[in-house]
Amino acid sequence: MPEEEGRLHGGVIPGSGKGGQGGADVLVCEAFAGNVVLKMLEGVSGALIAKIKAGMMMNLRSKIGALLVKPALKQTLKDFNTEAYGGAPLLGLNGLVVKTHGNSKAVEIKNSILQCIAFKEQKINQKIKEQVVLED
Repeated sequence: MPEEEGRLHGGVIPGSGKGGQGGADVLVCEAFAGNVVLKMLEGVSGALIAKIKAGMMMNLRSKIGALLVKPALKQTLKDFNTEAYGGAPLLGLNGLVVKTHGNSKAVEIKNSILQCIAFKEQKINQKIKEQVVLED
């Protein structure tokens, strides 16, 4: 079983996971707190991206700079594209549930269904149950 980090300070949550400065790939919390964290991060990231785009279009010099960084920025933003993931799995249930946004587009719904199929094929629920029993 992977090593546990324990409690994480809110300031490291945005950097968690692949390539970040945080200490965890997966954050586990109860539903309300998880939703607050998720919505806050989505709002802040959306506002930050909008500010960056506006700043890059301010004048000729910033527009030239934007052209130079566009490929790297586009690649970086792919990691934040929720359409690619579909949704978040709800773990600890006897079935497969992937929670998506209420405003999800068709591609997100499709990817959520594909996620459920992958979880079923990989027997994710069974693996979780086996690990929980091992820990008892």
